[in-house]
Amino acid sequence: MPLTSRLRLVPVAALTAVLVPLLGTGPATADDEPAAGDTVVGELVQAWAEHADADDAAAHADDALVSWVSADDGTSVRVETEGVADVPVGATVEVTLGDEVPDPAGAQEPVHEVLDADVVAPAETVPPAPASAPYTNEVTVVRVLPRGVSADGTTVQQLVDQVNGPVADFWETQSDGAVRVHATAGPEAWISSDVLCDSSSALWDDVDRQLADWTPGPGKHLLLYVPGYSDPRDPCAFGLARIGTSRGAGGSLYVRAVETSVIAHELGHNFGLGHSSAVQCDASPETAPCETDAYADYYDVMGYSWGEVGSLNAPQAARLGLLPSSAQVSVGSSTPGGTWTLAPLGGRTGTRVLALTAADGAGYWVEYRTAVGQDDWLGDPDRNWVDVEPGVLVHRTGPGPRSDTALLLDGTPSPVARWDSDFQTVLPADASVTLGGSLTVRVTATSATGATVSVTTPADGPMSDSPITARWTALGGAGSWLGAPATAEVCGLRDGGCRRDFANGSIYWSPASGAQPVNGALRSRWQQLGAENGFLGYPTGAAVCGLRDSGCGQVFQGGAVYWSAASGAQPVNGAIRSRHASLGYENGFLGYPTGAAVCGLRDGGCGQVFQGGAVYWSAASGAQPVNGAIRSRHASLGYENGFLGYPTGAAVCGLRDGGCGQVFQGGTLYWSPASGTQPVNGAIRARWAQLGFENGSLGYPVEEAAVLFNGDVAQRFQSGGLYWSARTGQVRAY
Repeated sequence: MPLTSRLRLVPVAALTAVLVPLLGTGPATADDEPAAGDTVVGELVQAWAEHADADDAAAHADDALVSWVSADDGTSVRVETEGVADVPVGATVEVTLGDEVPDPAGAQEPVHEVLDADVVAPAETVPPAPASAPYTNEVTVVRVLPRGVSADGTTVQQLVDQVNGPVADFWETQSDGAVRVHATAGPEAWISSDVLCDSSSALWDDVDRQLADWTPGPGKHLLLYVPGYSDPRDPCAFGLARIGTSRGAGGSLYVRAVETSVIAHELGHNFGLGHSSAVQCDASPETAPCETDAYADYYDVMGYSWGEVGSLNAPQAARLGLLPSSAQVSVGSSTPGGTWTLAPLGGRTGTRVLALTAADGAGYWVEYRTAVGQDDWLGDPDRNWVDVEPGVLVHRTGPGPRSDTALLLDGTPSPVARWDSDFQTVLPADASVTLGGSLTVRVTATSATGATVSVTTPADGPMSDSPITARWTALGGAGSWLGAPATAEVCGLRDGGCRRDFANGSIYWSPASGAQPVNGALRSRWQQLGAENGFLGYPTGAAVCGLRDSGCGQVFQGGAVYWSAASGAQPVNGAIRSRHASLGYENGFLGYPTGAAVCGLRDGGCGQVFQGGAVYWSAASGAQPVNGAIRSRHASLGYENGFLGYPTGAAVCGLRDGGCGQVFQGGTLYWSPASGTQPVNGAIRARWAQLGFENGSLGYPVEEAAVLFNGDVAQRFQSGGLYWSARTGQVRAY
């Protein structure tokens, strides 16, 4: 499906336009407005405000989280979210306020900078209601009309039925009965307010004042419905929900639509969940560059709200304590891997999740989605209109509820240029990915009833049937210069390649290059240039050492890297490498490269410096060396940017009196011990050629041509001179 079609989806987690503080957090009075330098103490309250339009959601992904400090006296102060980034939500905090700043979320409510923030008391984690309670989470539903907003036909009973029907069914099913949601109706009539939506704190305070029968508390939720979101003049947010500290904390939520996906999503925030987003990386699931696509986990309720609601994904369920030990297998980087058959996540029975922990502590979750249970829509093309694929998914644990709590990784990553058209995220059969640099996950088979998945860890040792293992063994195994394995085998690299790191280097494999070792300074330089994803590609052979001056060189698909103690490790490729080769590689007069090629020169040219000179290339001149005194004189005349331009051939030595000459696009440089290095060009060069060049009566030029006061040009040679007349265009000897 085209990207534009997907971006019209309604994201329940699409961030914001309006900041709406939660119940019981009214604003400070006009007589007591907070000012810069004031100190406020209260609970840090945070909430996600939502957009219905996915473009708006993506645009506001970094500023949708709104924050304020709620004091015991019922007043609240908006503060910059960035200023309280290190404070846990729900903690009691003492904040020193700075100046008022524009609201990044776009509302008109004053927002204060945070000069200092100290935690006074930790957040309270409220346990869930006991299993004996008929309901764990009770929702009171009311309808609200801010000033300027007109009523629609939505009834309180319709909202109650939606919560008690599909919303409650979703959470009860996904929690195996641990979360039991029940709604009751508030006032039958609309609650009218004279407050505008963009004065959000006042609006919530006004609603709170009119709801004398509702009291916040553990497991208590207040659901406000505000109509009219389709009106472009309406400043109210599409949805907003307070971030809870646990699924038993309760909280307030605010919606503009009655869809199951919208209400279930906002309740998820009350329970303590952040969003479910997707990550795209270049060439492998976690290789930079990477981009997080906000809310783009189409399978999960905490991603986009597009109609269907899939099973709660594994990291979200685990965060809420809803993933039983019987449903998961845990594998760490220091424990042996294995092969398991995962039952479909929607089936609610059997082993459904592999919980993986990489060497760096990152958490990963492998699950299987097929058209079963809550995911039955995957098998119905009419319901699955966004073309979400069944298959094995890999998630990474997100940073937390103030961001993403689940990140869907791309099982078949594309290059950056194709990200906008790449919507496939499942890990296909016979494909593998490496996670955290230490765990390799491979799907070996899938069916309607399960997926067979293997996990390899460093503790498993070398893979017996791997070309990498075969090459490592041929080099001497653990007793070789590579040493023992340091990571599991990592596959899913560019062109279907794999790698494994060892104590003293790595072995890379691709179908085209075979398995080749790389280590030391050559490996470091190659990795700086992008490793297999850079212009050099994969190594095509092992390094060869014992070269001139004890140097080493290694050939790659796109060039070579040379190292010597004097030059360091430097790449050489393309036409410049070919010319270097024709001149004897490092054994020729150029020696080793001392830096990488620099391109983007005049006329799209490139140049690279070597120990004994340089090689320049342009489309018109080809690759040509220049060195010694001739190179120095070329430099003094502006290199390729001067009138000489690029060299068009190598220097020719063995001329008269032991001299040398080299032709450039705009003339020639000649050198002899007696004359030094001098340029000669244009009409003077043509006449000098007629007279026999350096072998003629004039000999070598001894100075650069001089432009006289009248525009004429004169140049001295060893035995005379040549004079060009601007008036006649003729050259005469003198």
